Amino acid sequence: SASAESEQRLEDQRRETLTLLQGQHGTLPKTEAELLRDYQRVSLQLQKAQKQME
Repeated sequence: SASAESEQRLEDQRRETLTLLQGQHGTLPKTEAELLRDYQRVSLQLQKAQKQME
């Protein structure tokens, strides 16, 4: 279904973003709290984008 497909795309995007966030700080690993904060910010942005697509 289309919604399952966009879910999958969002999930991929989320994973890529996390990988990027971690990669950017390869020399200085972020704390889990910082990663979580970044992750939450990105998730919010994705949710907003998803609402706009509907």
